[in-house]
Amino acid sequence: MTSTPKLVTVSSYINAWDARIASGRLEAEGIPTIIVDENYILQNWAISQALGGVKIQVPVDRADEAKKIIAALGKDEFAQILDAEMGNTAIPSCPKCASHDIKARFSFRSWMLMLGTLIAGAGYPARRNLQKCQECGYEWRE
Repeated sequence: MTSTPKLVTVSSYINAWDARIASGRLEAEGIPTIIVDENYILQNWAISQALGGVKIQVPVDRADEAKKIIAALGKDEFAQILDAEMGNTAIPSCPKCASHDIKARFSFRSWMLMLGTLIAGAGYPARRNLQKCQECGYEWRE
């Protein structure tokens, strides 16, 4: 019979989705996690404070490492690494003037596909694949 590793709570969140994001980051770094009280809070968000939030637990021997990763996650260090590797992923910009004032819209083809599938009784997940810069008027297809 194998013994169960001792677990310790390294962080807690009022929102279950935030706990899932932190848990995913820890697991991506190779630290196994257990999420506690998630289902209670998803069913009745108002009791989150009373339960102490959604808790993330890790094995005791990995707790210090997990706390450092969660602290880095809170400081957006991982977003900065992603931006350094892939460019600014957070805010799209116009390829012509670099403005961030962009409006997305449906192309004519997307409208026709959406209308055709609705008439046929199915749904079409249309995307707004045309982008227009509100500053310079430049249009491009995503």
